[in-house]
Formats: sequence, C-alpha cells, structure tokens
Amino acid sequence: MSEQRHRLEAALAAAGPIIGTASGDDGAVTVEVEVGGRIRAVRLTRHALRYGGKFLADTVLSVAAKATAKANQRAHQVYAQALGSRGESYLDQLGLSYDPAQLADEPAPPPRRAPAAPGGTANEYGDDPADYPETWMRRR
Repeated sequence: MSEQRHRLEAALAAAGPIIGTASGDDGAVTVEVEVGGRIRAVRLTRHALRYGGKFLADTVLSVAAKATAKANQRAHQVYAQALGSRGESYLDQLGLSYDPAQLADEPAPPPRRAPAAPGGTANEYGDDPADYPETWMRRR
C-alpha cells in the first residue's frame, strides 16, 4: 500500500492542481471548478446579464457541470497513471465519476488576454460604454 501511495503522491505533485474550466456556447459564462465540482470562479461578460436571472442560473449550472466533468476526467487520468485501473475505481467509489457525453461538444477555451493596466479605461478592455445598462450609479 505504501508503494501505491508514493506513486499517487508523485503523480499528483507532477500534475499540479486539477482544475476544470468550461465556457458557455457564446463565451458569456465561464466557470472554473476543482475536482468534485467545488466552484473556484464564475466569470460573466456583460452579455450574460442580458438574458435574465433564470437563463443565467441555468447556464452557470450547465457550464459548471461541464467544468466538473473536465476536472474529474483529469483526476481519473492522474489516478490511472499512478494506480492503474484501481485509481478509477477509487474515484468512482468517492463519487467523482463523470459523463463523457458532457465533454464531447466542448469547444476550445478562448485565448486568455493579458489584463489591462490598473486604472485603465473601458476601451482598454474592449467594452463600449454606450452598451452599459443604466443603473442607479450611472444615468444616461
């Protein structure tokens, strides 16, 4: 058992943090999760807010499920590398299985842009201030 534990620890250390990231069809919602589905981050564009609360909630849940499937798939790969078929059975017993169908149609994630310098203007972020909604803080 000690040998398996050492192999698993080495494989996990080599793999680094196992994180799943997925985006909605239009890229307006991006969710990042850990193995098992613990949400690390939810990123929304201003376009995501145009469709209403119910649609947004359903989209976040759907994208989170895809991200969880990606993270769990990666965990299965790491455990299988270290422990062979036993690794997958351990993860399944822990409830960390995934549906491969959720991974079939996932588009490649959009390239990450370098963050703009602090104190930048809206145009540095590619936003059009005319598209901002009217709020109590900003009246047109």
